[in-house]
Amino acid sequence: MARREAGSDDSTADETGSTSDEQAHERPSGRSEEEVPRSCVVGLDGGTGEIQGRMATSTTTRSGLDASGRCCLCQMSPQEVTALRVLFTSYGTRPHFFPMVPLAWAFQAAGHDVRVVGAPAIAEPMREAGLLGQAVGRDADIAAFMASGAFRPKPPQPGETTEENLARFVDGIAPIAFLRCEGMVEETVAFARAWQPELVVYDPVTYAGPVAAQVLGVPAVCNLYGMVRHFRVESDSIWGTGLRPDYVKQFTRFGVEPLVNPAAWIDPCPPSLRWRPEDGPSSHLGDAPKHDMQFVRFNGSGSVENWLVEPAEKPRVVFTWGTTQEKKLGPEVVRFARQAIDAIAGLDVEVIVTVATTAQPDGGDLTDLPANVRTVQWTPFQLLADTSAAVVHLGGTGMMLTTAACGKPQVAITAIPEGIFNGERIAAAGVGPHLPQDEADTEAIRKAVKAVLEDPAYASAARDLRAEIEAQPRTSEVVRRLEELV
Repeated sequence: MARREAGSDDSTADETGSTSDEQAHERPSGRSEEEVPRSCVVGLDGGTGEIQGRMATSTTTRSGLDASGRCCLCQMSPQEVTALRVLFTSYGTRPHFFPMVPLAWAFQAAGHDVRVVGAPAIAEPMREAGLLGQAVGRDADIAAFMASGAFRPKPPQPGETTEENLARFVDGIAPIAFLRCEGMVEETVAFARAWQPELVVYDPVTYAGPVAAQVLGVPAVCNLYGMVRHFRVESDSIWGTGLRPDYVKQFTRFGVEPLVNPAAWIDPCPPSLRWRPEDGPSSHLGDAPKHDMQFVRFNGSGSVENWLVEPAEKPRVVFTWGTTQEKKLGPEVVRFARQAIDAIAGLDVEVIVTVATTAQPDGGDLTDLPANVRTVQWTPFQLLADTSAAVVHLGGTGMMLTTAACGKPQVAITAIPEGIFNGERIAAAGVGPHLPQDEADTEAIRKAVKAVLEDPAYASAARDLRAEIEAQPRTSEVVRRLEELV
């Protein structure tokens, strides 16, 4: 929480004219539980002694303040505390926006004002998250970019190392991040200038966020979305410390210096899944502090169907290719999906397949499925993973972490670098096999799924990973750390 200087005005009014004086505080040392209220007393109305703060849960009289008029918990007067304005920025797709939502909720629960800004694609995910904000600018036209095959695996050139091949891949996808920034940066800065946030939290490839922070001169925090291996697209190389000219240009157009490193990094990836130095270099994160944060499952809103709360008659295996794989790799993803579905359905199991993301209106290769296969339209993935015995996916970070947080074994069948890195760490953590897609024939897929269903070591490792996630700092703890930046 921001602390006011002595003699400053009362709390800042928001756009409705109301005031917000809530805060999250620690109990001062030397005071017993019986001597203080369970929650802070804030928001006294003009000195009348009437409690206005929403956080005053157990004390509803002036007894929450000491003789000097300060809160018994935090030793601050109501006039010394104010809510922060925190701006979250994401270009709009669910895999990038949803990992930010739990932290936004935590800021709101701590009494802060939160807004979200993103390209028009963010409107529906923002509504699902129950957050306030504004769609700005335009969505990037990436159809031609995707059709160019930039996300498709590129075999190493003669004499090229694995790391050099990865660097070439990142060079190929970097332009899309700058294209998205071009579409929303002007209006993001305009919104920030009007609303005046004191802290900006941004998705690692939504550069309009750090631009706005630099223009206003406020801290910018990068909320990573949980990839096991982070590579900075804005860097001139995946392991370098320089900046790409197209990144620098986003800042210089507003007359400000480019942001080299954020004020802090937030990482929801559990330690057991993170890339290790011996696995290969990761992008340099600079000297900014990195705060671990518990991954909180949020995959959108939706209804719980009756069949999801009824006990499954056979082991339930969920197969999904996520929300972006088809866009990145083309229609062959659906053709491969059919092969995987048939392989899993050959076991004595119930197969659940998510099909809402397919661009083929007639179902394409997903017609005439085996009798033990159920297809589902858009459903929050945690509802499916929670009731499954195992999950099979193509290496997407959201699928990996949601499955891990549900404590379920998983099989990763991967083709692009993000998925490959995730799959390698899934296997290293012992929660399931990793199959490169070009090696994943029917027999290999069936064997991998059979293994995670029958070998108790996978289920045990999955439960351990869930416990590790639950032991990470909660979003409320991270909020308290970020408050100190302002």
